[in-house]
Amino acid sequence: SGIEPIGTVIMGTVKGDLHDIGKNLCIMMLRGAGFTVIDLGVDTSPEEFIEAVEDNEAGVLGMSALLTT
Repeated sequence: SGIEPIGTVIMGTVKGDLHDIGKNLCIMMLRGAGFTVIDLGVDTSPEEFIEAVEDNEAGVLGMSALLTT
């Protein structure tokens, strides 16, 4: 489309969590706002987050987790 992205965001659901609805909603909104988003999926280890941020020079990291009470 010729439009420069605002920045790069890494998103994923933390290790041990398989819930991804909230993550997917955030990704849709970020992409709509002009960000490049790299989705690491669910059950993502800390090492995978670090590697993705370093490899893609991302300025933003989003980590999703479901909290229960």
